[in-house]
Amino acid sequence: MRTASLHHVELPGQPIDYTPANYATTFWEIWFGVLFASFMSFELYQIASGHPENTLSAQVWRLAHVVASQSPTQWAPQHWAFVVVFGLLVAWLTVHFDLGELR
Repeated sequence: MRTASLHHVELPGQPIDYTPANYATTFWEIWFGVLFASFMSFELYQIASGHPENTLSAQVWRLAHVVASQSPTQWAPQHWAFVVVFGLLVAWLTVHFDLGELR
């Protein structure tokens, strides 16, 4: 049996070998579900109750001392470092999760 890959086209009728789920798969599914549900419920509650200052983005801006009307040309080097590191993390996760590369 061949494994699924993005580097070649599977022909109809050829079996693909998928690894069955195990305890780690279940752990990560539950972990992500709890994390996502708790994050979204808190964010939506804060917005619905009229307290957008308690959202994650507002807390990050507060910690980074970024004012909403501030131009990126006014940012300090640590602001740009955060943007670069966060961008690299998002790029890596996109390639890793969506394309199955960099494993």
